Amino acid sequence: MLDNLKIELEEIQDLIPRIGKGSYPYLGHDFERPSINLPDRNELKIQIEKNEKIRSKRTLLKGVKGEFYSLLCTSSKKYSTIRKKWNESFKVVFPVLAAAIASELGVTASMISGLLVALLSTIFKLPTNAWCEMHKAK
Repeated sequence: MLDNLKIELEEIQDLIPRIGKGSYPYLGHDFERPSINLPDRNELKIQIEKNEKIRSKRTLLKGVKGEFYSLLCTSSKKYSTIRKKWNESFKVVFPVLAAAIASELGVTASMISGLLVALLSTIFKLPTNAWCEMHKAK
């Protein structure tokens, strides 16, 4: 696509000397033809490069969102090892967190663990489900 734009840019640059100021003696008048102000070649190249960068960023962002969706919202085999590691980490962190909260409240960890599971699953699952619903393939 960039090559096509470069060819069009060169064709436009070739026309500029012909479009400039001039007169129309064949009409019996000697008046100046209005000139067309076109951006020069460098300005057009810069704009084309900016557009390409923006387009590539959008493409990258779509790709990252797609992979993030695959990780969080599906049970694809591609990210099964990452999900297993998250579950293992949660199994290690949860008892420590339950014990810390229980000691602050003056109760045993077993008394607080049910409430903690419900609270943490709500905190993590609710926004995840909302994000997955927003980005579901249409």
